[in-house]
Amino acid sequence: MKPLLSNSQMAAIQRVAMAGMKVAVVIKRPVFSSDDLGDEAVDENPLAVVQPSSVLRDGTLFGYLRQTGGDTTGGIDAGAIVTTSTFELGVPVGANVQARDIAVIGGREYRVQDVLDDETWPAMLDVTLRYRS
Repeated sequence: MKPLLSNSQMAAIQRVAMAGMKVAVVIKRPVFSSDDLGDEAVDENPLAVVQPSSVLRDGTLFGYLRQTGGDTTGGIDAGAIVTTSTFELGVPVGANVQARDIAVIGGREYRVQDVLDDETWPAMLDVTLRYRS
């Protein structure tokens, strides 16, 4: 079966998507391990993930960030009221990002909940983020 678009046509669409990516993004990947009780221990100082040069502009990964509507939830954590908001981040196809990573954007840390790698229409990777405030 012949693909809907040729490789050059898909590359042109990806270039258009990348042109709209204006927000600098650093992806950090924590290492998870078990503590003495067998509970999951979180890496306090995750390192930045090296990105393929094909997804970088001037040595930086850029993305398209938008808040999704109606997904803000509130709760109490350690005696403080916190809210969690959902965001969508578009990054270039081929970017090294996985669920549980941390996306640092404008000094804020967003938790990567999911990465939707659509193989049928790969204009960009759609990353679902959570931000706690």
